[in-house]
Amino acid sequence: MNQIMFTQTTPPAWLLAFWKEIDDKTFGEGFNCFKEDAEAHLGVAVWRGREEIRESLRRFIDTGFTAHHDVVEYWDGGSLKVFRGTVTMTPDDKSKPVVRPVMTHFFYMDRQDRVSATLTAQTSENRTLRELLAWAADHLTEDLSVDSLARRAAMSERNFSRVFTLEVGENRQDTLKHFVSNPQGGSLRQVL
Repeated sequence: MNQIMFTQTTPPAWLLAFWKEIDDKTFGEGFNCFKEDAEAHLGVAVWRGREEIRESLRRFIDTGFTAHHDVVEYWDGGSLKVFRGTVTMTPDDKSKPVVRPVMTHFFYMDRQDRVSATLTAQTSENRTLRELLAWAADHLTEDLSVDSLARRAAMSERNFSRVFTLEVGENRQDTLKHFVSNPQGGSLRQVL
């Protein structure tokens, strides 16, 4: 019998990017966390291949409602990931009720999948960081601490600092510290 140890962590960017693609009905790069020959089981449906997963979910979502996924908890067991949350399903027909079913998803990822998911997450995080910096430029009087910015970007402080350094260049490692300690935004304007 094999045992798997799970650690409850914040949901990774690749998972949030995947849900965002569904919620926004864009069905784009967030699906790249799946390898081309991935397999998905949803209820009695079995979808084989990233493109079939993408198109099947698109057809399902395009049946007259908008979905919004909320993360309740995420557990990482190495090759097995467990996501639990709710999905708010708002019908286009306003005479029908909004429903919020609880959902649990299991993601099995081999080493190659984890590498692919990491690369996808880095792309999403960089886009998130650019959007965050643009927001911060317009909100210079608000709390721009590392903790606050990391929360707004849905990242840990450590990961936010790492992504920030990667985005603005490794030769400017003090930029994050300078950025958050300069309320006039001089360093922010240099980064943008």
